[in-house]
Amino acid sequence: MFIRFISGEIDEDSRVSAGLFCAAFELRWADGPPPYELDLLSELRDWFDVHLESPTDHLPRDFSDERAVCWFKPEHQEPVSQFLVVALRLE
Repeated sequence: MFIRFISGEIDEDSRVSAGLFCAAFELRWADGPPPYELDLLSELRDWFDVHLESPTDHLPRDFSDERAVCWFKPEHQEPVSQFLVVALRLE
């Protein structure tokens, strides 16, 4: 079993529901999110940059689009909890 955090948008490149990383990236360019929400999303991105490899590191070298769909194993509690903590703070 795997867990995936998604938004309500469909990603144009992968053609599946956009994940949290894509949604966070899009919010950076949107009008409206208050600065504290953007700060929380930056903290989340920074945590993942330090603690996990990017899925794009595992794509074939000739892959022209660097989009990847991220899934987490439920037993990997620390990454999952990082998402949940930020999601609760954004509500």
